[in-house]
Amino acid sequence: MIVEIDLLSLGLTVLLFTVFILIGAAVERSAHFFWPVDFISVMFYITGLTFVAVLTMLGEVIPWELAGVSLAAYLVGYVVSSRRKHINLFKVNARVRQITVPYVMPYKNGDQWFLQFQSTKEHAKRVLFGVTSKLTTNWDLKDQWAIEFDDPIFPTIKMKAIITEIYNDKEHCAFEIVKKGPFTLKKYTPEIFVSPQGMSNCLELISAFDAHYKDIITNLNLTAELMAEKHQSETKNHKNTTDLLMRMFDSEPTVQLEQVIAEAETKKKAEEQKAIPEHMKRGWFGRRKADV
Repeated sequence: MIVEIDLLSLGLTVLLFTVFILIGAAVERSAHFFWPVDFISVMFYITGLTFVAVLTMLGEVIPWELAGVSLAAYLVGYVVSSRRKHINLFKVNARVRQITVPYVMPYKNGDQWFLQFQSTKEHAKRVLFGVTSKLTTNWDLKDQWAIEFDDPIFPTIKMKAIITEIYNDKEHCAFEIVKKGPFTLKKYTPEIFVSPQGMSNCLELISAFDAHYKDIITNLNLTAELMAEKHQSETKNHKNTTDLLMRMFDSEPTVQLEQVIAEAETKKKAEEQKAIPEHMKRGWFGRRKADV
């Protein structure tokens, strides 16, 4: 009988632990938080404390073991999920060679990017009233970097990262006032500016000379194209000017006028000849009229 009770308790504990791990992971993926301080997690803690307080007032036996297992499993599922799924935001200041990681989490819903401030209040605004922080960008954000963490306890963790040169957070971005019933809420619109596609970002400029080489080659190619077009245009203008001067010095004005008229007539006949359809240039039997 003792063995049966122990096995039953062990099975119940394992089941409870598994269920709350899945719940914690699901909450984190919907909340987009690094640590379990979002609105749903706070409500979970309040509900658990209320349940324990009610049992205490009723004089019932408090299942501390099950409560501890549930809380531990929830935290484990939450933290492990956040360590593997979230996207980091790296702000690079090339002038002082400094990299800052703002305490925010970008996430994408459909084609629109959003930014979740790591604040219980901001998450409550999103859950209860649907007030989100849409992210304004100059280019489409893509996962430009992958960060790997080697941990002695967990397996190697790979995180996605977005590198930005300019980030306007909640204190510096635009916002609008939204009325939701009796509540007056602020709806923020943070901004992120990233390097255009094909160009080097600040982190590449700091870490690798290949980035300088890539930008130098791009600038040289563009400069070469501009110089070639400029040289071709200048050469054509010089040739036309030279021809005009040579004509002026080699002949009399009346001869120049006759040459200009003759060239104009020749050019006009050539254009008229091009305008005649091909079937009108030949006879009925495929021979040219000039040959008949």
